[in-house]
Amino acid sequence: MGMGMRMRARRGFWLALGLSAVLLAATSLGASASGIYPSATTGYDVSYPDCGAALPSGGAFGIVGATGGRAYTANSCFATELAWAAALPNPASAYMNLNYPVGSTASNGATGPDGTCTHRDKACVAYNYGYNAAAYAAGLVPSGTTISTWWLDIETSNSWSKNTALNLDVIDGAIYYWQTHNATVGIYSTAGMWKTITGSAQITGSSQQVVPDWVAGGSATAPSALCSASFSGGPVQLVQYASNGFDGDYGC
Repeated sequence: MGMGMRMRARRGFWLALGLSAVLLAATSLGASASGIYPSATTGYDVSYPDCGAALPSGGAFGIVGATGGRAYTANSCFATELAWAAALPNPASAYMNLNYPVGSTASNGATGPDGTCTHRDKACVAYNYGYNAAAYAAGLVPSGTTISTWWLDIETSNSWSKNTALNLDVIDGAIYYWQTHNATVGIYSTAGMWKTITGSAQITGSSQQVVPDWVAGGSATAPSALCSASFSGGPVQLVQYASNGFDGDYGC
């Protein structure tokens, strides 16, 4: 059995399709489901489209996009926007865009924790690509700054394989990077996009490292309505909604 096959066998620890196990793990989190986002408080998330704009004030927390819309791209305003988020009452957090390895960045999946991949071993390439994409995002953090919570932005507007298992390999690689680098990692998406990209896979992580959800598409008047709308099986920590020209976020 080759190196890639051994590593992928181990990955079953991180990804599972058993909903009952997910629900037990999510229930065990109890009141800690809100993470660093106090329940019933609101904040904002910003990224490269907000470069140069007057950023919103009055939020309890801020989440900043490190990447520029795709994996292996940089938000040129990341440091400035992180400073804005750090000035808010609760710790700043970040998110990174993710996609399947296609185009000029696909070579980033050639080597990594799953070993050196052959061209035909698409699962190996996908896993390494996701892991290395997370490492790239981590490298964008300014020196002296610590971000303990990272979100994976999983959207159909980016490129994904028709093979949902390969898409899961990409996501799994990124999850593995953050969970082995002392960071909490969660998933940003919607139920519809998650179904298209992953086939509605349920992610368990481990009993100590359940992967939470950040649900897009909420209502500004009643964002809490989506606090029970988990798409990946983990607890919903955040609900995103439109707020005065920015993305507002509600802490569940």
